[in-house]
Amino acid sequence: MKVQKTLNQKQVKQLYKASVADPKNSGFYLAKDHGAYIGAGILGEGGAVFYFAGCDPQKNDDYYDEAGYKFGYDDFGQLFDTENDIALLKKCADEDRKIQFTVTESAIQIKSWRCA
Repeated sequence: MKVQKTLNQKQVKQLYKASVADPKNSGFYLAKDHGAYIGAGILGEGGAVFYFAGCDPQKNDDYYDEAGYKFGYDDFGQLFDTENDIALLKKCADEDRKIQFTVTESAIQIKSWRCA
């Protein structure tokens, strides 16, 4: 199974801002628990969350099954908090780039490109 989520330049900037808001907890993450999403920080406290299609519990009553079908039914999280991870996100925010997350059974891939 291959699942993708693309963040536009506005979302990339929001994610970067949230990922560096708390120096003790910098970074961003991809998670599957109550839905499936990419996020940083704590929502409601300056955080940002972007759900994969069909995996937002506020927009889809069947989010649990949709997230389970796409990602499996076990919860997981992957934190991106190294200097390289933050530098990539900063570069994308500064250069008005989009970011695409691709998730397969064995890997998470991040790709970026300039907005046209």
